Amino acid sequence: MAEYLTTAQYAERYGIDVQTVRRMCERGELPAKKIGSVWRIADDPPGGRASGVEAELAEMRREIAALREWKESVCTVFSGATAR
Repeated sequence: MAEYLTTAQYAERYGIDVQTVRRMCERGELPAKKIGSVWRIADDPPGGRASGVEAELAEMRREIAALREWKESVCTVFSGATAR
């Protein structure tokens, strides 16, 4: 059974702005259904559905997040080091 996400969950998972996800739902670019006032999107990565620019931005956001995590771990290691 497919997992269904809200626009906020989908945006966070794939690094796309929430408003962009809503517009993609409205244009029929994502496998989504509107239930009441809430979009429910089948968990399907946007490759091929999002424009090339949006997909590239999503990848860059993921890389930046990974670099920030790495920076935090390096800072933690060096902040615990004692001066000789």
